[in-house]
Amino acid sequence: MIVRVGGIPGAGKTTIVGKLVTIAQSKKLSLIKEAPVREILRKLAGVKTIEEYRLLPEETRGSFYPEMERRVYQLDRAYPNQLWIHDSHFSFFNRKTSQYNIRPIQLEDYEQLFAIVVVVANPSVICDHRIKDFSTRSDRHLHSVETINERQEYEIKVAYLQAKQLKVPIKILRNDNNNSTLDVSMAFLMFLISTQE
Repeated sequence: MIVRVGGIPGAGKTTIVGKLVTIAQSKKLSLIKEAPVREILRKLAGVKTIEEYRLLPEETRGSFYPEMERRVYQLDRAYPNQLWIHDSHFSFFNRKTSQYNIRPIQLEDYEQLFAIVVVVANPSVICDHRIKDFSTRSDRHLHSVETINERQEYEIKVAYLQAKQLKVPIKILRNDNNNSTLDVSMAFLMFLISTQE
C-alpha cells in the first residue's frame, strides 16, 4: 500500500519522510519503506545525481512523472506487504501558464492508496528554507510569504478533495519551528499505526 505525502517545496516533506523511515527501521518496523521516487526519476532522466535532475527544465522533469508513478505502483504490487511512503505533490504551479496543475487521481489509487499526508509549515519558515537553499536548489523558486501561503492552502485543498474521493484517511502534519522533525515524524508514525487498527 502507498501513503502519498504532499506539501509544497520547502515544507520539509523529504526530511520528514527520511526521518520516519529511519525511526521505523530503528523500531524494527521493516514494512515501512520510502518509495524510491528520486532514484526512478534520476534513471528515467538519464542523469547520475538527483542534483542534475533538478537542473532540468520543469517541463522535462514533469514528463517523467507518469512513468515514475507507474513504476511505484508496480513496485507496490510486487511487494504487497510493504507500506511505501511516496514523497509527492498534489498540485503544482505551472509558471508558463500561471495556473495550478493537479496531480490526477490514478485508477491504481483506488486500490493501492492507503492514506494521504500533507506536510505544512509556516510560510515564513518555507520562505527562509527556500532562500537558504537557493544557491544549491535552483528548482526552488523564491516567492513572497503570501504566494507561499496561497500555494500551500491549495495543496491542502486538493489533498482533502482527493482523500474524500478515494475514501482514505488524511493527516496534516505541521512542521513549524516549534516542532522538531523527530516530533513530526513520530506523529506521522503514530498516524500510520492508528490507521491500521
